[in-house]
Amino acid sequence: MQGEGEAARAALDRSLAIAQARADTGAQMGLLGILNMFYLRAGEFGAALDYAKQGASVADPAAKAFASCMLGRGLFLAGELGGARTALEASLQHWPPSTMYFAADRHYRAGVALARTLFMQGFPAQAMARAHQAIEEVRTHPVARTGALAWVIGVFLWTGDLASAALHTQSFVAEAESHSLGPNAAVGPGLRGQLAICAGDAAGGVALLQDSVRRLREARYGLLSTDFDISLAQGLAATGRAEEAAALIEATIRRVEAKGDIVYLPELLRVQAGLLPASDAAEVRLRRALVLSGEQGARAWELRAATDLAAMLAAQGREESARAVLRPAFERFTEGFDTADLQRAGSLLTSFD
Repeated sequence: MQGEGEAARAALDRSLAIAQARADTGAQMGLLGILNMFYLRAGEFGAALDYAKQGASVADPAAKAFASCMLGRGLFLAGELGGARTALEASLQHWPPSTMYFAADRHYRAGVALARTLFMQGFPAQAMARAHQAIEEVRTHPVARTGALAWVIGVFLWTGDLASAALHTQSFVAEAESHSLGPNAAVGPGLRGQLAICAGDAAGGVALLQDSVRRLREARYGLLSTDFDISLAQGLAATGRAEEAAALIEATIRRVEAKGDIVYLPELLRVQAGLLPASDAAEVRLRRALVLSGEQGARAWELRAATDLAAMLAAQGREESARAVLRPAFERFTEGFDTADLQRAGSLLTSFD
């Protein structure tokens, strides 16, 4: 009833303390789940992961799947993709039927997070299949459906499946508006803006994203802030507003490092490099993106950074170096060769032959 404010935070902390004092593990798990979501929605991803880890330590056998879901989502955002996938797959495998915490069945969140994790790990075809499955599982519940769509639409945008992205964005907006689903109504323009930029309408996309970001900031909703900032920076750059784009990316990098959604840092560095002239500074950022994506096991970000770096090196006449950067990243993929990033990388490699 208090919203995303200090009064709500204090009430939840007090409730958790009471549940802990009474050794009521069921109430503890429900409250840890709400606190985890409270901090996720606030964009405090490090704090959200702390509550997920608490949940993993107190869960009884019946609550292990719920705890694994929380933990997997937190590890994903922290860039610990191997641990995230293990936790999310365990959650989906062992989730008991009709398990409810504070009147909500949360199991769909594990499938949604797994779709994003699979994409990052370099399995785009599996990621899309999991995304479609997650949507099907929540088709009859508007709140769960919008919750799932807010995250899986990103998978379709990442893979270049704009038809699926457009279809489900339209569905998201209709559900959010017809059921008055609070901040989700403000998420809708952001998703439409991302789609517009990917489809080539940078000016229209920027306007939609700026409106969405403003409304979400007022609602203290930070769950999709980094996704939207990356798209907004790309749209600003495409409309000739490179200085605004550079300032936004720099601010987003600082926020990510402070708040804990480190999984996006390699992509942020890649986008930042694209805003610079083809120079040592741009190369440094792309090589750092490669190192970080390798540490995370984020093959998708690695391929994007390698493709950009290879294109830059080739334009400088350093074709052998370009090939040496791109080929290993490309050859780590075993599926999804019809997706946008792999097609671009493959075409660039072919041009070197």
